[in-house]
Amino acid sequence: MSKFLWIISRNNLPVETEKRILSICEELAPTNIIPNEPIIHLSDYVAFGISNPKNNVNIQSNSLLVGALIGNYENWYQPNTDHPDGSYALFREDSSHAEIISDPAASRTIWYYFEENLLIASTSQLAIVRYLGNFEINHDVIPWMLSSGTLGPFLSWDKRLQRIMPDCSIILNKRDWILEKKTKQIVFKEGKGGDLDQENQLKKTLQKIFENLKLNYANWILPLSGGYDSRALLYYFKELKNEKIKSVTWGKQDALNDPNNDAYIAKILAMEALIGHTYFQTNFSNEDVDELINKFVKNGEGRIDSISGYLDGFKIWEDLHREKVQGIFRGDVGWTSDRKIHTYFSARKAVGLTFISDYSNLQNFSKNRPINQTLPDYLMNYPGENPEIWRDRLYHSFRIPTVLASLADLKLGYVEQVNPLLSRDLLELIRKQPTRLRKDKKLFKKIVDSMFPSIPFAKNSALEPVNNFLHYPYIKDYLRENLDVLKENEIFDKNYINRVIENILDKNNSGPKNKNNLILKFKRIIFPPTIKLYLKKIFQKKSDVKRTEMDYHLIAFRILLILKTFELFDKKPTTNP
Repeated sequence: MSKFLWIISRNNLPVETEKRILSICEELAPTNIIPNEPIIHLSDYVAFGISNPKNNVNIQSNSLLVGALIGNYENWYQPNTDHPDGSYALFREDSSHAEIISDPAASRTIWYYFEENLLIASTSQLAIVRYLGNFEINHDVIPWMLSSGTLGPFLSWDKRLQRIMPDCSIILNKRDWILEKKTKQIVFKEGKGGDLDQENQLKKTLQKIFENLKLNYANWILPLSGGYDSRALLYYFKELKNEKIKSVTWGKQDALNDPNNDAYIAKILAMEALIGHTYFQTNFSNEDVDELINKFVKNGEGRIDSISGYLDGFKIWEDLHREKVQGIFRGDVGWTSDRKIHTYFSARKAVGLTFISDYSNLQNFSKNRPINQTLPDYLMNYPGENPEIWRDRLYHSFRIPTVLASLADLKLGYVEQVNPLLSRDLLELIRKQPTRLRKDKKLFKKIVDSMFPSIPFAKNSALEPVNNFLHYPYIKDYLRENLDVLKENEIFDKNYINRVIENILDKNNSGPKNKNNLILKFKRIIFPPTIKLYLKKIFQKKSDVKRTEMDYHLIAFRILLILKTFELFDKKPTTNP
């Protein structure tokens, strides 16, 4: 999605507003493309700017919709009307109200700032900070980025900014200048009907989504893997929409030679569906490592540490923009994978919601500042909610709007993105499915198994794991050298950074040192999986949280991301004078 900024003022906007918005739009655009010309809109009390706009931008007076709707919503631009289904960010205004609406999954993040005379909303934290003219760091973000590689539950880098939750509406009464928030609670409660009824409901819901998806499909592509989610998209676009969209896959060069790999299977699927297919190799960029990481920080605004898919320096997305690709279809879904969940700790860990206290080597990192890391009430496990259901609810209320939306943000400066399988109807249906049918996409997989049945499913990913990247000798050198230069900073304790530097492995070592490697191998031989699972159930009842040691290379990378993001937002060196 094109990144944009939307401003409502109680008073006449300053004369320099247009110039300021244009400057912000130019800064938001990725550095490795020639962006489309920004769209700037200005009236007495409302202004907005769209950076690198695509062809699915809808403007009606002072109202703005970017994304794709599922269904007909002729009055989308009028406040206090229906909340559309689809993948979008929606800003709408009339003489009495202004309203900001997130899509049902918050698959694209909206931030807002509110004061006595001003409401600013944006799909970019940086855009709001630049418009305000200064930066007020939110130190509560730091422990979350260290422990989870994300900003944590609904936090922003700037403590004045708020993040909008899934299926949420922020309504401004312009006469009284009062802001009201309307949020729908995410609840998992088993509905009525047997297995056959559940299957029929799921089939009907999936079909309805694609029949009602409103979009101009010209120059849109499908990132195709060898798994279930993108295969379902391919099937429905071919069978229901009769759209011969193009497909792409990306990954390591040698992945194409592995019959069990995403890259190999995706190519066969595309041939079977008679659509064009391109494979992009995510070879490591030839540019300087520091330039690569700076680009990663800027494009994602330091929201996530998952750099694996962008080691080519965003070359894939540069190429797609240059070829005038408007957007991509993502197969993000509301089902979770088949991970064994027996405790509340394992439920948190499964969705990436990990704390500083979960790791033995993340202590004492802060420079004279207490650590505040707590879950908001809506993420706490409800009375009677078992760990497996809590995991699924955390997936909807934390992982999709925090992790998956952050990954989307990395691409949205280049192309639009639509998630058909994060439809409101489908998400609500998933929340009513029995755990046995929801678990590991069981019912969904049963339906997708009949799609292109002669083609197997992939077992291996085409991407380079991030830990492999961080253990390259020249990356180790880079991490050590940069942390040594940046050890005098406003956030981290100098002694802690020295300890991290000391624990980054020497050039001649290929992996992390582990004195217990032989013991672990011995245990794997003695204890088969069934016995291991039985013992795990017994012992985890006694100790819910088992503290482990995080890889120091990952700690070093996250520290560097934090310092570079701080520098991006603050626009001054991270080192002290």
